[in-house]
Amino acid sequence: MSEDAEKFKRYCQQLEKYGQTETVHSPVMALLRRKARKQLLSLMKQDIDCSSSINKLWIVGYYHPFQFFIREDDNSMETVTLLTMFCGELQEMLFFTTKNEYSALWNLFIADLHRYMPDGEIQKLLAPGFYSRAIELDSRHGRAFHMLSVTMNGADYATKLKLMVLSQLAEIPQKKSSDLNDFLGKADGDKFLTEFCNWALNENPKRVDHQLAGLKLINQFKTEVESEKDWPMILGVCRLVAKLAYKKFGYNQFLDCFDVISSFYLEYYSKSETTKSLLSEVILWICDAGEVFGSENLVKKEPYFLSLSVFAKAKWNELNDLVMDHINSLFASEHLLEDSSTPIPMINSSEPSIQILSQLVHNLLRIGHPTMELLKQKGQPLLRRINQTESKRMDIPIEALAEKISDLSNREDWRPVYVLMDTDTILNKTRFAHKIWDIDDFICILPSNVLDELDNQKMRNKAVRPVIRSLMELQAEGRIILKKCTDERHCAEQLVQSAKGSSEDHKNIVAFLCKKPEEEEPMEGVTFYEIKQFYTKYLE
Repeated sequence: MSEDAEKFKRYCQQLEKYGQTETVHSPVMALLRRKARKQLLSLMKQDIDCSSSINKLWIVGYYHPFQFFIREDDNSMETVTLLTMFCGELQEMLFFTTKNEYSALWNLFIADLHRYMPDGEIQKLLAPGFYSRAIELDSRHGRAFHMLSVTMNGADYATKLKLMVLSQLAEIPQKKSSDLNDFLGKADGDKFLTEFCNWALNENPKRVDHQLAGLKLINQFKTEVESEKDWPMILGVCRLVAKLAYKKFGYNQFLDCFDVISSFYLEYYSKSETTKSLLSEVILWICDAGEVFGSENLVKKEPYFLSLSVFAKAKWNELNDLVMDHINSLFASEHLLEDSSTPIPMINSSEPSIQILSQLVHNLLRIGHPTMELLKQKGQPLLRRINQTESKRMDIPIEALAEKISDLSNREDWRPVYVLMDTDTILNKTRFAHKIWDIDDFICILPSNVLDELDNQKMRNKAVRPVIRSLMELQAEGRIILKKCTDERHCAEQLVQSAKGSSEDHKNIVAFLCKKPEEEEPMEGVTFYEIKQFYTKYLE
């Protein structure tokens, strides 16, 4: 230990010793604090880490002496005088400090001194400003986020919750993690946000039950998404909670959060006006998810991204498509600024500037498994998708269905074998379509050309994306089988030919649900229906 460090240590030991017997503003304590501060300034000029020394001076020179004082004297005027004197001494240290990490600590401690001011004292209102400044200078200290959430008057539930979560995500997290649970237990919170947090931070849940509860949250979001709430802020909190779930409970918990939060964003995009606030949050979400997916699976010794399910990859691709379209739309009229490593505000809820959005775009291009690249030619969109994993369309050879068809062929009352729908029916009669897909008596077929038509419409019609998403979910569950074909009639023809050998007793092998069945030319083994008519007939 250097001579300067030894002197500083000795002054702190004397402050700790005399603090038990001397009054806090005695000449001895004042002299020792002054000598310790002077010695600390000398240490801070050296190429060493002084963070622990700054904390030590705060504890023995200011925090403990004030605690001893307040136990013995509750005079408001003397308290204000003492705290004002302490603030002046620490402000002097702040004035001579050049490193951001040290300035952040002095701001944090000055904020604490203002927070200790008696209620009604004007200086008490300055505490949130100093906590905010500490976060801007160095966001590693979780206590600054926590105390800001406590001292912010008039802040809404989502903002305070966001700060609570950030206090746990910080490099030096807030020690009392139970404070977050206590805050979530308050009765005046946002019900949807509270339910999501309790779900995401549920320790050791049964995986299946956890995923089912996540589906309920998605359905709840669908019913509330058009209500007047600050959804970008709420989704931003969900994003941070997912990071905390990953930090506390690992990858599987995060993967469940990815499925649910991504569904929130996809639903929001299909129902609401896009804003800069939404764009900034969804870019941050893609960056966070990309970082997790790019980390190594220690069991398989490969990035988690490689083991994503087909359904998760499809959702990932759809989300990236939407974000790219949103970015391209915005920067068609704005100029993308240079990559400047502009810090992204952690607690600012205002509409992001073009400078912040430009930096977010640059951050997006740097993720481990990049999903987009920058196009530099004039007259082109800003971004282009790359590394897009083709969704497996789950085409199943007709021969693989022979066993199921054979089992059904002895049921004389069972008509038909297959049910397929045209684009108009799927898109405009979605409620009835889902009822049909839920019936186990049929093999539901999705003609590939129908999926292609829907895919071509998704940029022009917001209602198409949720429909495509539902079809992908049903494919993943095995409730719909996609058949490659040139058109619906070609698909029906293939199905009839495949079933003839094992289902001779069936007069109607294929039920073709379409917009105008009366206008369709007859086909052997195929019966044309309007979907409501078909469903009514089935019920009868």
